[in-house]
Amino acid sequence: MLRNKKFIMMLVVLLVVTSVPVMADAVKNIEDTDRSLSSDILILKKNLENRDISTGYDDGSLKVETLIIEQKKEKSKVEVFNKDYYSENSDWELTFNELSKIDFKKINNENDYYFARIFYEDLLEEIYIADLINKNSSIKTTIDNWKYNLQFLIDNYDEINNNKDSDMQIIDNYIEAYLVALATEEYPDEKQIDKSQIQPMSSASFKNKVVSYINSYWNRYNPEYSNWDGHGGDCANFVSQCLYAGGKPMKGTPGSASSAEDFSNWFSKGTARSTINISSTWRGANAFKWYWMDNGIGYKYFERIIGPLDYHTYADIGDAVSIVNANKVAKHTMIVYKKTISDVILAGHSGFTNDSPLDNRIDQFGGGVYIIKM
Repeated sequence: MLRNKKFIMMLVVLLVVTSVPVMADAVKNIEDTDRSLSSDILILKKNLENRDISTGYDDGSLKVETLIIEQKKEKSKVEVFNKDYYSENSDWELTFNELSKIDFKKINNENDYYFARIFYEDLLEEIYIADLINKNSSIKTTIDNWKYNLQFLIDNYDEINNNKDSDMQIIDNYIEAYLVALATEEYPDEKQIDKSQIQPMSSASFKNKVVSYINSYWNRYNPEYSNWDGHGGDCANFVSQCLYAGGKPMKGTPGSASSAEDFSNWFSKGTARSTINISSTWRGANAFKWYWMDNGIGYKYFERIIGPLDYHTYADIGDAVSIVNANKVAKHTMIVYKKTISDVILAGHSGFTNDSPLDNRIDQFGGGVYIIKM
């Protein structure tokens, strides 16, 4: 969570765009002026150095003297599917159109109902952010204008946090998710597979171990690990367990916030739900995506409009699947369990399943999927 004022101030500085600073220079300036932030800055420096960090909006330029903040309220279907929330012809328009057709009362499959509900709830959270900003900004924003939204929340974070009507869980989650989106914005849609990392014997062993683990725990929690359902979701946690069971090595040292929030680490220790012993990359869908885009042997982004044969050819057992929204923020994580003649079958937690066709999940949040090769 981003309840730490110093951490927020550090993020603001990192997002300064007066001259689009290089990360190394930005870090040096911050360290010179506020030594108390050095540990947090070093984490981000390691993750983001040599990248330009910019939302396109000057630091502090969006600050409002007095914010108008209302409590999050349930919206009618007419209010939710308002065209003012998205830009015309954007991916979000397709998302709104598809979701508006869903009749929750007619969904009989428990797993399909679960995914439809979290899809809808995720959209409501995006709308909440847009509503909050539009009440306080002369520039009317939309859901797809996420850089502006991110900068506004950071510039006005203290006042938002001090208002009793603010839903800080939604706001904190939004900032965390879109800082990762900002950091990975320039990543290509495909990283070519590094064939030097593929060894046939170890690859077969990895797949067998992953499948064995899925068979054992797809519909229950492994008591040797913590369970994150009800605390952000257990999806990435389960897939991380599968990958570790397959032979992927942990990285980093548990036991400190700096290590757990370092996106170049990936680890889990103990059975308690601990944010210092279980790295954000192990348990969080968006952090997991970033870590494995950097550390997997390859990945490819598939838009929802493609045909199943495209991803059927690419995916293999043990590959991770990050399901993203129209802004390419990961909202759910699954793993390839098996392949049929016509589809790729996924397993996952936060909605126990071992028979979920990728064809049903690819447009789940309106943005397609990243298939990450292991």
